[in-house]
Order: sequence, then C-alpha cells, then structure tokens
Amino acid sequence: GASASFTAVPKNSSYSYTRLTVSAGNHRLKANAGFIATAYGEGQYESYGYAAGANIKDLTAVAKVTNSAQNNEISNCIGSPTQFAGSAEYSVVKWEWDFGDGTRDSVQNPSHTYTDTGSYTATMYSYKPAFDGCSNFDSSQVEIRIYDVPTAAITKSSLCDSVTATFSEVSTFPSPEQHLTTRWSINDGAYSYGRNFTHLFDTIGKFKLFMEVTSKHNCKASIIDSVVVSPNPVAMFIPKDVCFYDTAYLNSTSTITSGSLASYSWETSDGGGNLDSLNAHYFADSGKYYVSLFVTSDSGCSGFYNDSLYKYPRMDVSFTHNDTCFGNGNIFTNNTSKDGGQYTDTTWYTSALDTAHTYNYGKLFDIVGTYSVTLVMEQDNYCRDSFVRTVDIHPLVVPDFSFSNTCFGDTTVFTDASTISNGTYTVNWTDGAGGSFSNPYKTKYNSAGIKTMTLTVTSDNGCITDTTKQITITNPQIIKLNKADGCAGTVQQISSTNSMGLDSFAQYEWKINGATASTDSLFSNLRNGKGVKKILLEVTSKNGCKISKLDSFTVFEAPKAAFNVTEVCTKQNLLPTDMSTITSPSTIDNHKWYVNGVLTSVDQNPTITTTSYGTKTIKLITTSNNNCKDSISKNVEVRPLPVGGFNFSNTCFGELTQFTSNASIPAGTISSTTWKIDNSNFTGLAPSYTFPAAATYNVSQVTLSNYGCKDSIAKEVIINPLPVIDISLNSYIGCEPFDVVVINNSTVASGVISDYLWTWGDGQVSAGIANGHTYVNPNSYTIKVSATTDKGCKDSLTLPTQVVVNKNPKADFSFTPLEPSNITEYVTFKDSSSLDVIAWDWITSDGGIYSGSSSVNHSFADSGSYFVTLTATNANGCQDDITKLVYVNADLFVHLPNAFTPNGDPLNSHFGLSGITQGVSQFKMMIYNRWGQQVFYSEDVNIKWDGTFLGKPAEQGVYVYRMEYTNPKQTQWYYFNGEVNLLR
Repeated sequence: GASASFTAVPKNSSYSYTRLTVSAGNHRLKANAGFIATAYGEGQYESYGYAAGANIKDLTAVAKVTNSAQNNEISNCIGSPTQFAGSAEYSVVKWEWDFGDGTRDSVQNPSHTYTDTGSYTATMYSYKPAFDGCSNFDSSQVEIRIYDVPTAAITKSSLCDSVTATFSEVSTFPSPEQHLTTRWSINDGAYSYGRNFTHLFDTIGKFKLFMEVTSKHNCKASIIDSVVVSPNPVAMFIPKDVCFYDTAYLNSTSTITSGSLASYSWETSDGGGNLDSLNAHYFADSGKYYVSLFVTSDSGCSGFYNDSLYKYPRMDVSFTHNDTCFGNGNIFTNNTSKDGGQYTDTTWYTSALDTAHTYNYGKLFDIVGTYSVTLVMEQDNYCRDSFVRTVDIHPLVVPDFSFSNTCFGDTTVFTDASTISNGTYTVNWTDGAGGSFSNPYKTKYNSAGIKTMTLTVTSDNGCITDTTKQITITNPQIIKLNKADGCAGTVQQISSTNSMGLDSFAQYEWKINGATASTDSLFSNLRNGKGVKKILLEVTSKNGCKISKLDSFTVFEAPKAAFNVTEVCTKQNLLPTDMSTITSPSTIDNHKWYVNGVLTSVDQNPTITTTSYGTKTIKLITTSNNNCKDSISKNVEVRPLPVGGFNFSNTCFGELTQFTSNASIPAGTISSTTWKIDNSNFTGLAPSYTFPAAATYNVSQVTLSNYGCKDSIAKEVIINPLPVIDISLNSYIGCEPFDVVVINNSTVASGVISDYLWTWGDGQVSAGIANGHTYVNPNSYTIKVSATTDKGCKDSLTLPTQVVVNKNPKADFSFTPLEPSNITEYVTFKDSSSLDVIAWDWITSDGGIYSGSSSVNHSFADSGSYFVTLTATNANGCQDDITKLVYVNADLFVHLPNAFTPNGDPLNSHFGLSGITQGVSQFKMMIYNRWGQQVFYSEDVNIKWDGTFLGKPAEQGVYVYRMEYTNPKQTQWYYFNGEVNLLR
C-alpha cells in the first residue's frame, strides 16, 4: 500500500524511475502507466538483478474482467454477471477467487453478480505444480466499479391504423446516474435513437416494441412490450331526404374490423346534435341540410363522415266525390296543393282492391255498399302523402220474371220474380210490339215462333233496371211411323218422322196391338205371329206438348231349315241331305250351303270336297217365296289321314339294318303299320333286316288310323360296301429310335376311305392318313389299323408281322491328361462305352480319324479348343456317339528386354513382349516419356514399339512402360511396370 514518486531519467525524460526496498516474497506493484520492475539483490561481494514483472502483461498469472461495461474503466452494473478470466504461464493445479464482497469461487473463469454499488477488488490465486523457490502460488488483482441501473418506463399515444404513434421514454435514474442513450425498435427492425420515438403503423395487429435506456456508466434497462395497433372505425351513415311533415332518422352504419364503437357525435347544419347511434331530428323548414358524424372506438381510434340531405316543400292531398247507383260511374276530383316541386305520381286505391294512376279518377263499383277511396300523391319521385274518403253505392233491382204454357194454342202467363237487397221497387211490362201491361200479364199467341217480353223495375232510390227474355211458342208434329211388313221371327227397326216446331221430343211410348213395345225414339221389333199388327206412338215434347200417331204392318210365316250329314276322311266328299219344311201355300224357293262361313253350293243336296281334317261347320239357309229365311248349322268331323314315314340305320354291308317308323297323325291314333322289305312283308313299328349284298333296295310302309284312314310311303335304301384294308411297312426291324414308313394300298368299291385309326402297340394312337411312326424304346410291337369310309362303314386289320426295335449302345470315353498344353506330346483317348459295343470310330476337329480301336493317342499341333467325337456300334448295328471338348492350354514363355536399338538394322530394333506369345489374350501396352506423355499404345502383342513418336525418332533415353494381359482361359492376369532404355 505504500506509494513512491518517480524521477525522470537523465537525458531521456520520456522515462522515469523509482527505487523501492522490499523483503523476500510476493509483492504487487500498481501504477497508472506502463512500467518494468527489476529486482536487485546487493551483497558485500556479489550483486544480482532480474526482471521482476511489468504492468503491461503479468509474466506469471493474470486476472481480468472480460465483459467490462465501459472501455475507460473496468465496471459493470448491479444484477449483471461479471465475467472473470484467469490465466498463467504454467499448468495451474488449483484456482481461487476472492470477489471482494465476501464471496469466493474456485474455477478458472468464474461469473459473479454484484448486488450493490461500489468499488471491488477481485483477487485471483493460481497454485503452481511445485514450489519454485519463491512461493507455491501467484496472485493477481483486478479492480471493478459496480454502478446502479436505471428503471425503464415509457408512455405512448393511441395506436391506430395509419396514424403516427408517439412513444416517450420516461425512465428514472438513481443518483448520481444520468441518461446517456435511448434506442427503440419495432418487430426487431432497425434501431431509432432518442428519448422520443414516432412510428407510422400502416396496418393493424400486434407489434413487438423494444426500448433500451443506457446510463452514463453504460448500465442498461429495457422494456419489451407487445403493442396492439387497433383499426380505425369507418364512420358512415346513409342520409335519406325527408318530406315536409316527416322527422329525419339518421342511423349510423359505422363499422370497425375489431373492437367496438364506444361513442357517437352528430352535428347538423341547423344547430342540432346527438350522442346516440340513431339521430332523430326534425328540420323546421324545407331545404338542404348538412350532417356530420364522429365515431370513437374502445381503443380511442376515431372516424369522421359528412353528408347532406334535402327536406321537400309542403304538399297537402285532397279530393271530392258524389254517391251514385250501382252500375253508374263515380267521378273523384283531385284537389291536391303544394308549395314547390313537381307531381311525379298519382295513385288511387279503393277498398275493392282497384288501383288507378290518373290525376282525376272514375270508378264503376261492381258491388253495392260503402267503399273507402284513397288518393296517394308523389312529389318529385320521393315524397308521398294520402287522403281517404268513403262513397255509398245504392243497390239496383235485379229484374227477373217467369212464364208458362208455351205450346201453340195455350194461354201464356208472365210472373214477376225481381229482387232488391234493400228498399222497394215498381214494375212495368212491354211486349215486342211496344205495348205496356200491368202485373201479372196473360196472352194467347196466334202463331208459333219466338216472341219477346221486357220487364222494367224502378227502386225507391230511383235506380232503374230492366230485363228482356225470348219466349218460344212450339208446335211439334208426328209426320209418319217408319215400319215395314216382314217375316215372322225377323227383327225390324221402328222409328218416326217428325216436325219439331222449335221443340224436341222428351218422352216416347210405342204400343203394338195395345201393348207397350218401347219408350225409345228408335227400337227393335221381333215379328211374331202372322197377320196385321196395329202400332200407336204417343210423345211428350220438352216444352210439355202431347201428340200421337196410329198405323199398322203385316207379318209373314218363315220356312223351317233342316239337313243330315255323316263324317268322312280327308280328301273324301261330304254329302249333306236337305230336310227343310214350310206350311202351304208358302214354298221354299232357295237353298244356300256354307262350310266354315264360305258359300259352297246352292244345290238342294250338294257334294262338298275336303282338303283338310278337323271339325267343319255346315250351314243351310232356306228362303221362301215371301223372302222369309231360316238357317241351321251342324258340325261334322273330317278325320285326318296318317302321315307315313320311317328312318333306317346300319346301312353298311353285313350289318343288321334297323327300320324305325316315324309316322304321325294330327288327331287320333295309328292302329296298324305294315312293311314290304326286299319283297318280304313285316308288321310293327321297328322291323330289322340284313341285306344280302351291297346294293339299292325299295322299302314301302302302309299306316292305318283308328278311324280307318290310310297312308303309304316308299323309300330307296342303299347298302354301302366295306373298305378293303391293305397295309404294309417298308421295314420291320431297326434301332432306337426306329422310324417305320407305312405303305397304304387300301380301297373301297364305292365312295372313299375318309378316316383311319392306328394303334401302334407302344401306347400311341393316331387318326387320319399316317405316313409312318417313330418307336423310341426297344421292344416288339403289333400294329392294328381300322378304316372308315365316307358312308361310315368300317373294317380293321392287325399286321401279321411285329415291329422289332433294337437297343442302342451308350457311347462314352475319357482322356488323359485332363488339361493338356501345347507342349504335351499326345493325349490318350480311352473308350468307356456300354459293354455291347464291338466297333469304335474316332474323329478330332483338327482332322484326326481313327477306326477299330477302343483306345487312341492324338497329338494337337497348337493350343486352343478341340472337339473329339466317338461313334460306338453294337452287334445289331445300332450306334451311339458322344462329343467332348478338349482344351489345349498355351504355356506362356515370354520375356521383356530392358533396352533396344532402333537404328535401322534388324537386330533388337523393336520393344515389346517376346517369346512364345500365342496364348497371350487381351493384351495392352502403354509407353511414356519422362514428361509423362504417352508415346506408344498397342492392344496387339505382335505390334511392338519401333522407337518413334508422332512419326519421328524418339529421343534416346529412359522410357517407362506398363503392360497387362491374361491367358486364353482368363484364369490369371499378368501386370508388368518397368523402364526400357532406347539407345541409338
């Protein structure tokens, strides 16, 4: 802790020095400038000196702060970790730190946070691996000043969309600290500096606000906040023009995208105001007015909107009218007045749901009663007002009358039937001639026809109505009765010819001989009982008129038709006999015969032919001299003929031919079938017969039905010949596989042989024309063949001589050595075939041929692949052969020279692989000069380097080569790298 003063060095005042007396041990020197300390030991006989240290760099152990808050002073702030670092020029075995505030640590680079302001001396102790003669540790100190931190605080304006916001830093600083800097950023963007900060937010949302304040000793405090930029409300209302007597209602339609609207403020140009969202205001006079709306959101953001409206001039609506009778039109007179503007629409409404758009209105009401009439006027296409009044419509008398007795000759009576909803009325009658009569009125018309009558009625309110009706005076008459004389049992249609006289018949009653026959205008009458008949018609018309007519007609007697007939077979004649009668003096003058509805004869007793079977309907119609007719129908059976027919099978010679009847009959049954076959008689449905020869024969069949109807048929039957099989082989004995050739001389007397079936005896079967067959296994075989003609006739043959197939020997051989080379003297081939071999034939692919010996020797002239074939023959002359591959290896005897002399003489003039090179395969040789250039390349062992490069003699010197190749089987690769001398 002692201090010392410095003395300037003579002749060099830039340096100063001082002397301090110290004792043995560690001493700490401190100065405010750089210095070098030298320790001197002064003795009586000997002195010494050495460098003791310097404050530029501790030469032994150093303590320092790595994160000082200031550059001109080692300092930090309360609450901020201070990073200490220790270092030494030796391997420290232990570290200790004393931070000067009563706390310690034992790591090399500790971190410490001071909790109070002030100056602190931190001491570091570094312990050495061994005592160095002075001490076993070093120490180093560092002074640090701890300052207090400010308290960060900000204020801000409202944050609204597209509005420049103002932020102010209002932090507090502990004494004696003072403000140094303030920086701001939005969303980690660029920094702005100053205690006040403005920012234009051009969109809404959340933003990160950062503010950092720094004191003069570089102590910092910051605020990170999430600020919300709120949307501005959109002030809006839709002004509506108002009519003179109306209040203006201004409804805010303001909106905001988020949040809510907190307040409204309205102002009108006539001095009005309101703080509600709905502003109701009455403008005292017409004209144009201005309206302003201010809205504020719950976030303090505001919006403004201004617009105008117009109040229209006064308009008073009115009209006048008169009451009237129903059916008369009403006139409504428009008396509307206005102070300005134009009428743009006029609409009349009635409680009868009528609408009109005329200025004045005329209306004819279609129902009696009291009606409401409304006039609506429109001013300048905008303002509308209305005026309402009631109108009375008086009822009319509904005129009506009835009349009776309108047949010609009757007295017609007219009776009033008018009505009125309320009140009374009077009546007056007027006929078609113009006369007036009182009520009721009666008259008798002197002619039929259409007459006219008018009734006029007047109500007690003076409303007059009338009605006119036409009265038809009818005169219906029966002119004649439409009837005719006729035969008993026939039907006639009876009607009348009439004159309606403006009327129609409503009821009819016909009577014949006093009995009611019909009540229709037209009816059918069955004539019965001969003689004269009285007929009466009585009718009532639609108009109630009654008339009648009397007449008569005559009924004649009819004949009685009858006949007999018997059944026949088809194609026989039907012979009906007439049995008809009639009472004299009437006679039967005509006969007509129908078969199934077709006129067949007019004879009394006809002959009728038949062409088909079935039930025939015969009808006889007889006609008398008075043209009276009668008819009778009978059914008669025409029995069907049987339809003969038969089939036959087995028409080959020697077969039993089977006949089968397929005769049929449409109805009934076939009772018997007889045959004549080859002049022999047979009965039954399926006779059989063996014909004596292949030829053509006539066969007939006769069939008889259960009704005695008969049919016959005849057919030709052809008996076909059998094939004559003539088969032989070209050879019957051979070796496996044995191919036999078929010699076929088979024939047939008529037709052709269409198919064969071959059974070869070895399990194989084939069809069709066979030229031969191959037997693959040794054995004896019997051949059978059958032939079929185009008529289906068959015969078969078993060849009398068997086919004999002998077994082949099994050829095989071995050879030694198994891997001969091109220097092997010969290869020995030895037979190892089956024991039945008696003869041997050898062939080699290099031209060697040997016969008769089971073992041969053969020399191969060169290396390579060779084929050797042995053909072995047994005692039956059967042979087998086998071929094997013999590979003769190429023994490689090669060498490489280490120098060559391409000087033009034939000796040693090329460089390459030499020796026996026939077996060299996939050869490659590359040669390079000393600069690494490739001067020669070859893939042919016979093409060697001639000592040239690019067409010119290469320089004399050493060249490097690389060579690779393999043997013919590629079982081993050879690689050579080396040097060769080119000498000239």
